[in-house]
Amino acid sequence: MQVCLLDPSLKQTSITFNKWVIGNTSLYVLTSTWNSVVKNNQLEKGDMVQLWSFQVNSLLCFALFK
Repeated sequence: MQVCLLDPSLKQTSITFNKWVIGNTSLYVLTSTWNSVVKNNQLEKGDMVQLWSFQVNSLLCFALFK
């Protein structure tokens, strides 16, 4: 499903939110434009981030904090 993502630079991006099932485990992942979010916010391996969810007019949104 398409959701909105508010990144640390306060830029709003449309991103795909997927559920992947691997064996008995379910993973929820952000895909499609994730690599550009990483690049635009200088995220690096090992960075600690918080992902908050909220709704705006019934639309699922996320806020990413570094």
